[in-house]
Amino acid sequence: MWRGIGTITGCDALTTVSTPTLRQRLATSLVTGQLLLGDDDASIAQWLDLIQEEGVQALLEKQLRTCGHWDAQPQALRDALSKNTRAALVRSMLQEQQLHQIVDAARQADVRVMLLKGNALGLWLYADPYLRETSDIDLLFASKEELGRVVAALAPLHYVAEPDAGAYSYERKCILQVNGSKRGELDMHSRLLNAPLYAELLDFDTLWQAAIPLGFDAAYMRALGVEHALVHACLNRALNIQNAEPDQLKLLFDIHLLMARMDAQAWAAIVALVTHKRICGVCLRSIEDAATMFGTKLPPSVIATLQRNAATEPLDARRLQDWRYMQWQNFKALPGVMPKLRWVWMRLFPSHTQLQTLYGDGHRLGLMGRRLTRLVSRQSH
Repeated sequence: MWRGIGTITGCDALTTVSTPTLRQRLATSLVTGQLLLGDDDASIAQWLDLIQEEGVQALLEKQLRTCGHWDAQPQALRDALSKNTRAALVRSMLQEQQLHQIVDAARQADVRVMLLKGNALGLWLYADPYLRETSDIDLLFASKEELGRVVAALAPLHYVAEPDAGAYSYERKCILQVNGSKRGELDMHSRLLNAPLYAELLDFDTLWQAAIPLGFDAAYMRALGVEHALVHACLNRALNIQNAEPDQLKLLFDIHLLMARMDAQAWAAIVALVTHKRICGVCLRSIEDAATMFGTKLPPSVIATLQRNAATEPLDARRLQDWRYMQWQNFKALPGVMPKLRWVWMRLFPSHTQLQTLYGDGHRLGLMGRRLTRLVSRQSH
């Protein structure tokens, strides 16, 4: 397997606030390779919970070892990190096997596939794929029809796809089942992001032309180029904020590493792209959050331009977590009356498949109850 030229940030000093939160201290450790904690079991347990929640176990172990601070850590912490890193390595190796199966299926179906998110970044942005932990594999296709052809080609290999959730759902899960057990999950996308507000921003052919080969058959699988990868990471995080999903440090660290790759030409291309698409504010929010968390150096002129442009955009990036506001923005993004009506119907009466994707397994009535509870909770915040 090809390994890219990516690397995690070196052991540089990073200034933090005088009373940093535990999460900020962890972020600092990912840059400096130093982890300062007490020797008491409660403190270690708290750290381990946080490290796992943030998805950076293998990355932290690598940094501690690389920067010469591994032996200074408590034994309980080292044992837990080593165990979890071995699990991440095994998972990465299994996902690599799945990627070869996907490429073979794409070749058989004569369909181009774009590898997204953690698996793609692990292959070219990080020093080793296992350092970018991920539980599933995200894939992008040019259309639902091409997605379906790859689903059919994967079926003999024990991949079971859920039904298509409808016209305005652009994501379809495909589970690898072996002897009745789940061994892997594919998140298969027919648009770069599964929301009407962002769905049509970047078309597949544009992304493919600027894409990065990964050492598989480049005629059938590539990864987003660095500028598109940064914009996608920012938009994906915005969608997570909208859907009240965990804002993990690993996602911000992706953005930090991507920004560290940018030269003046790349920043100019990004500014031009997000200005044209009117998503300066959305991207700026994650860019600034990552820079604050990890001390990333940003060109002042870029930040000034994005701030100036964001002030004139219709989408207020300060309200990404406002569920009602974001639902209205998605509604307005749909073209015409009938698409809007179909989208509202799907939101009010989602299919059983959609409910299972959002809320887990269960009968339709029970899942609708979970949906109602979540909606009430959102309205109260």
